[in-house]
Amino acid sequence: MPKTGEDEAHEARLLYVAMTRATERLLLIHHEESLFSRRIRASINEVQGQLAAS
Repeated sequence: MPKTGEDEAHEARLLYVAMTRATERLLLIHHEESLFSRRIRASINEVQGQLAAS
């Protein structure tokens, strides 16, 4: 995500909707490393750090 030539912002919005529908668990997997997957991982790590600090 996103495929070459696709709008990253649109893909991020779709991912957000999918993530907010998870009620108990959320498992994210990806086939290939990409800038998008690295950014998602960094955001998740940031949130986990904030939760751990609370």
